[in-house]
Amino acid sequence: MKMTKTKINLPNFLIVGAAKSGTTSLYYYLKQHPEIYLPKIKECKFFSHMTGDYKGPGDEEDLNKQIIKTLDDYKLLFANTTDEKAIGDISPDYLYYFHESIKNIKSILGNNVKILIILRNPIERAYSKYLHNVREGFETLSFEEALKEENVRKNNNWGWGWYLVESGLYFNQIKTYMDNFSQVQVLFYEDLLKNTLDLMKRIFLFLEIDPNFIPNIEVKFNASGKPKNKFINNMLVRPSFPKTILKGLTKPFLSDDKRRELKESLRAKNTEKISMEEDTRAYLRDVFKEDVLKLQALINKDLSYWLA
Repeated sequence: MKMTKTKINLPNFLIVGAAKSGTTSLYYYLKQHPEIYLPKIKECKFFSHMTGDYKGPGDEEDLNKQIIKTLDDYKLLFANTTDEKAIGDISPDYLYYFHESIKNIKSILGNNVKILIILRNPIERAYSKYLHNVREGFETLSFEEALKEENVRKNNNWGWGWYLVESGLYFNQIKTYMDNFSQVQVLFYEDLLKNTLDLMKRIFLFLEIDPNFIPNIEVKFNASGKPKNKFINNMLVRPSFPKTILKGLTKPFLSDDKRRELKESLRAKNTEKISMEEDTRAYLRDVFKEDVLKLQALINKDLSYWLA
């Protein structure tokens, strides 16, 4: 008997970043659409070809072990596609590692893959990423100290998630994607927060799928903040025996997505927003000003509110 080889459909769209700009929420909203396929893991971390030997706190578990290193392993993530029109990969590292990622994307997926990029005010993005590291139990310095240590951490081979300023220098990242791909859509985090359904409809139209589908957008995923209760926070973000027991008890009654929504709700209630020091904000305005002005000219959008 002649065996038929199963065809693996690789992505025809990528969301390449930016980190802490709502990509987790987009993942859970998009995967509800019946014409979209997304892998079970949110970030494939394949095209950036990261080395996987990073030395920062938490990098071994939260970065090194999660990197997809071979094309065969990457293809396995899409082995369950059926007749979905839009097949995607959401990996914010593709924006930071834009040179390597673009080269590999073009080599494997070609030039016609659709590229979506969602951006956030780089000042707020840097602070949100700092608070994320605090929430995960990895950051012990103040925000100001962490900014001063960025180059030291990079030189000591900490993962890219520790580069609070460098990750938010968008101009070269965006320009290079626009120079290499004909279908690039730039979105904004503020629209995801304030006009979520309108933004989702724009994405659906860009992906050429049913734009009238309405996803459940009640939960905002992966919000950063300072934990109110460290014990509760550790239960939610780090592996533990009680967490394993709780997962086992809820598994028969709740789907993976519902458990995730419950976890996000509990985590949001256990975090509080801490305001950035005004002197620090003023310093970051100066740091990002030139890059923001170049970016707004590139995409023809007023971004002066980022520097207000």
